[in-house]
Amino acid sequence: MFDKPPPRQLIRTFSGLVLALLKYFLTAHLSIFE
Repeated sequence: MFDKPPPRQLIRTFSGLVLALLKYFLTAHLSIFE
């Protein structure tokens, strides 16, 4: 398929995805509470 990305880039991508999910859930809960 494709070459294995370096661990550092993989961690950065994963952390970015987690941050996006957290932001999405936070905004969803805030809109519900408001």
